[in-house]
Amino acid sequence: MNNQAIAFASTDSPQASTYARPRLIEGGLSHNRRQRLVTAFVGAFIGLLVMAMSWLYVDEATQARIDEALSQATLEMVTVMPGDTLWQIAERHPVDGCTTSQLVDYIRCVNDLSQSSLSVGMRLEVPTIG
Repeated sequence: MNNQAIAFASTDSPQASTYARPRLIEGGLSHNRRQRLVTAFVGAFIGLLVMAMSWLYVDEATQARIDEALSQATLEMVTVMPGDTLWQIAERHPVDGCTTSQLVDYIRCVNDLSQSSLSVGMRLEVPTIG
């Protein structure tokens, strides 16, 4: 009885009124249900897109703040001592507006270090304020 109309009066009568049942799509979802699901997925996609764009904006704002803080710093030569790590060196040379992790990345970049391992006696340029 899927796609059939139900007659409310005899089919011979010119005033016969028919009601068409909602057609089911293969798999059992009606058109309205499928439309609601598509709308929900599109809405979720747009929401994720907006979140991603806001993260990019925050990253750009954060990078601008870091760049501003580091532009006010001068570079100082530091000799690596036994047991030193980039993290410890960055902690000893804080820059307002930068986290220790951001300073480690900056020191690694300025000194063209491909890895975090240091050698005793190595000389590194590190940012310093004052």
